Amino acid sequence: MAASKSSKSGKGSGINIKPSHEGRLHRALGVPEGQPIPAAKLAAAKKSSDPAIRKEATFAINAKGFNHTGAAKKTTSTKKKG
Repeated sequence: MAASKSSKSGKGSGINIKPSHEGRLHRALGVPEGQPIPAAKLAAAKKSSDPAIRKEATFAINAKGFNHTGAAKKTTSTKKKG
């Protein structure tokens, strides 16, 4: 068995999405890229008759639970009152 290359170099997420496939689910669902896909549309895509759309919707739902370290996080104010 050949050893596979690991993408655990500390850079990137280790998930490689083909550049031509980026934004594909957004286009299929009619949601502008850069905007979040509404949960109702994701749920409908999960029941699609197209197996590729179902797979992409499943990945999108699972990706919500990923650790998005590079993404902007909401911060709450921690100013002390008084």
